[in-house]
Amino acid sequence: MAHFEIHRTHSMEMDELRQAAQELAQQLERDHGVKAHWKANSVHIKGAGITGRLILDEEEVAVRVELSLLAAPFRTVLRREVEQHLDEYVR
Repeated sequence: MAHFEIHRTHSMEMDELRQAAQELAQQLERDHGVKAHWKANSVHIKGAGITGRLILDEEEVAVRVELSLLAAPFRTVLRREVEQHLDEYVR
């Protein structure tokens, strides 16, 4: 099983950070057909061959994504997409 992790520090208010996370979740739902749902301060993502979590806290955003063997070839594209979103919306 392929996976990747991304960690980013931030100086955002939690409401602002939650909005950025929600936008990323919606983009992933739209572009990759996954389903996203909130549990406390984390977004859980599940789809065909992919599971992931976006965990928010006062200082850091942590992303962990696991891909099945069939989804593994999309690892680089998906990681780049998540990193671009974080670069654009998390500061």
